[in-house]
Amino acid sequence: MSETISTLRQRLRSGPVASAGAAIPARRQFALQTEGMLTRLLKRPAAWVRRHERFACCIVAVLDIIDKDVPIDGLVTEISQGGLLFRPATRFIFDRRGSAVLVRFGDEELAGSIVNVKATGYGVRFHEEAQPEHIQALLARFGLSGDDAVG
Repeated sequence: MSETISTLRQRLRSGPVASAGAAIPARRQFALQTEGMLTRLLKRPAAWVRRHERFACCIVAVLDIIDKDVPIDGLVTEISQGGLLFRPATRFIFDRRGSAVLVRFGDEELAGSIVNVKATGYGVRFHEEAQPEHIQALLARFGLSGDDAVG
Protein backbone atom coordinates (compact mmCIF):
# COMPACT_ATOMS: atom_id res chain seq x y z
CA MET A 1 0.00 0.00 0.00
CA SER A 2 1.83 3.06 -1.26
CA GLU A 3 -0.85 5.68 -0.52
CA THR A 4 -0.29 8.14 2.28
CA ILE A 5 -2.74 8.68 5.12
CA SER A 6 -3.76 12.09 3.76
CA THR A 7 -4.56 10.58 0.36
CA LEU A 8 -6.71 7.88 1.97
CA ARG A 9 -8.56 10.45 4.07
CA GLN A 10 -9.24 12.56 0.99
CA ARG A 11 -10.61 9.52 -0.87
CA LEU A 12 -12.90 8.68 2.04
CA ARG A 13 -14.21 12.26 2.23
CA SER A 14 -14.97 12.39 -1.47
CA GLY A 15 -17.30 9.39 -1.20
CA PRO A 16 -17.34 5.82 -2.43
CA VAL A 17 -15.03 5.17 -5.36
CA ALA A 18 -13.97 1.84 -6.68
CA SER A 19 -10.31 1.02 -6.99
CA ALA A 20 -8.59 1.11 -10.37
CA GLY A 21 -11.23 3.45 -11.83
CA ALA A 22 -14.04 0.87 -12.04
CA ALA A 23 -17.54 2.22 -11.44
CA ILE A 24 -19.54 1.09 -8.39
CA PRO A 25 -22.82 -0.57 -9.33
CA ALA A 26 -25.89 1.63 -8.78
CA ARG A 27 -27.41 -0.79 -6.27
CA ARG A 28 -24.26 -0.67 -4.13
CA GLN A 29 -24.12 3.15 -4.30
CA PHE A 30 -27.77 3.33 -3.21
CA ALA A 31 -27.06 0.98 -0.28
CA LEU A 32 -24.06 3.07 0.77
CA GLN A 33 -26.00 6.34 0.59
CA THR A 34 -29.19 5.37 2.40
CA GLU A 35 -29.81 4.18 5.91
CA GLY A 36 -31.55 0.92 6.52
CA MET A 37 -35.25 1.04 7.41
CA LEU A 38 -34.59 -0.54 10.81
CA THR A 39 -31.92 2.06 11.57
CA ARG A 40 -34.32 4.88 10.73
CA LEU A 41 -37.09 3.38 12.86
CA LEU A 42 -34.87 2.90 15.90
CA LYS A 43 -33.06 6.23 15.67
CA ARG A 44 -33.94 8.53 18.55
CA PRO A 45 -34.29 12.27 18.16
CA ALA A 46 -31.03 14.17 18.61
CA ALA A 47 -32.23 15.92 21.75
CA TRP A 48 -35.11 14.91 23.98
CA VAL A 49 -36.19 17.43 26.54
CA ARG A 50 -38.34 16.70 29.58
CA ARG A 51 -41.51 18.69 29.94
CA HIS A 52 -40.90 19.44 33.63
CA GLU A 53 -37.74 19.91 35.64
CA ARG A 54 -37.00 17.12 38.14
CA PHE A 55 -35.99 17.85 41.70
CA ALA A 56 -34.11 15.53 44.06
CA CYS A 57 -35.87 14.75 47.33
CA CYS A 58 -36.03 12.08 50.00
CA ILE A 59 -39.59 11.36 51.08
CA VAL A 60 -40.59 8.21 52.96
CA ALA A 61 -43.69 7.04 51.10
CA VAL A 62 -46.03 4.15 50.34
CA LEU A 63 -46.93 3.20 46.77
CA ASP A 64 -50.34 1.50 46.59
CA ILE A 65 -50.94 -0.57 43.46
CA ILE A 66 -54.69 -0.10 43.28
CA ASP A 67 -55.81 -3.15 41.26
CA LYS A 68 -53.78 -5.56 43.45
CA ASP A 69 -54.35 -3.70 46.74
CA VAL A 70 -50.62 -4.03 47.44
CA PRO A 71 -48.82 -1.35 49.48
CA ILE A 72 -45.07 -1.01 48.87
CA ASP A 73 -42.87 0.96 51.29
CA GLY A 74 -40.07 3.05 49.87
CA LEU A 75 -38.77 6.52 49.03
CA VAL A 76 -39.68 9.20 46.54
CA THR A 77 -36.26 10.23 45.21
CA GLU A 78 -37.29 12.65 42.44
CA ILE A 79 -40.39 14.74 41.87
CA SER A 80 -41.68 17.10 39.20
CA GLN A 81 -45.00 18.62 38.20
CA GLY A 82 -45.72 15.62 35.98
CA GLY A 83 -44.63 12.72 38.15
CA LEU A 84 -42.10 11.16 40.49
CA LEU A 85 -39.58 8.36 40.89
CA PHE A 86 -40.45 5.87 43.63
CA ARG A 87 -37.66 3.64 44.96
CA PRO A 88 -39.10 0.55 46.72
CA ALA A 89 -37.53 -0.63 49.98
CA THR A 90 -37.38 -4.19 48.60
CA ARG A 91 -34.81 -5.71 46.26
CA PHE A 92 -37.45 -6.88 43.81
CA ILE A 93 -38.90 -4.57 41.20
CA PHE A 94 -41.84 -6.05 39.32
CA ASP A 95 -42.81 -4.79 35.91
CA ARG A 96 -46.16 -3.14 36.67
CA ARG A 97 -46.23 -0.66 33.77
CA GLY A 98 -49.69 0.75 33.23
CA SER A 99 -50.88 0.02 36.78
CA ALA A 100 -52.86 2.72 38.53
CA VAL A 101 -51.17 3.74 41.77
CA LEU A 102 -51.61 6.02 44.74
CA VAL A 103 -48.49 7.50 46.35
CA ARG A 104 -48.93 8.47 50.00
CA PHE A 105 -46.48 10.42 52.15
CA GLY A 106 -47.09 12.69 55.10
CA ASP A 107 -50.52 14.20 54.60
CA GLU A 108 -50.18 14.02 50.80
CA GLU A 109 -51.80 11.57 48.40
CA LEU A 110 -51.06 11.67 44.66
CA ALA A 111 -52.76 9.49 42.04
CA GLY A 112 -51.00 8.34 38.90
CA SER A 113 -49.87 5.34 36.90
CA ILE A 114 -46.56 3.54 36.46
CA VAL A 115 -45.04 4.46 33.11
CA ASN A 116 -41.46 3.27 33.58
CA VAL A 117 -39.81 0.44 35.50
CA LYS A 118 -36.04 0.37 35.95
CA ALA A 119 -33.46 -0.66 38.55
CA THR A 120 -33.73 2.72 40.28
CA GLY A 121 -37.47 2.37 40.83
CA TYR A 122 -40.89 3.07 39.38
CA GLY A 123 -41.52 6.13 37.23
CA VAL A 124 -44.99 7.40 38.08
CA ARG A 125 -46.88 9.93 35.94
CA PHE A 126 -49.55 11.89 37.77
CA HIS A 127 -53.09 11.75 36.40
CA GLU A 128 -53.25 15.52 36.82
CA GLU A 129 -50.17 17.72 36.78
CA ALA A 130 -49.27 19.21 40.15
CA GLN A 131 -49.15 22.97 40.53
CA PRO A 132 -45.64 24.48 40.71
CA GLU A 133 -46.47 25.98 44.11
CA HIS A 134 -47.42 22.54 45.44
CA ILE A 135 -44.12 21.02 44.22
CA GLN A 136 -42.15 23.91 45.74
CA ALA A 137 -43.93 23.40 49.09
CA LEU A 138 -43.07 19.69 49.00
CA LEU A 139 -39.46 20.48 48.19
CA ALA A 140 -39.30 22.99 51.03
CA ARG A 141 -40.41 20.21 53.40
CA PHE A 142 -38.65 17.18 51.89
CA GLY A 143 -36.25 18.40 49.18
CA LEU A 144 -32.49 18.05 49.14
CA SER A 145 -30.19 21.03 48.78
CA GLY A 146 -27.75 21.07 45.86
CA ASP A 147 -24.97 19.73 48.12
CA ASP A 148 -27.08 16.85 49.43
CA ALA A 149 -28.55 15.80 46.10
CA VAL A 150 -27.25 12.53 44.74
CA GLY A 151 -26.37 12.88 41.10
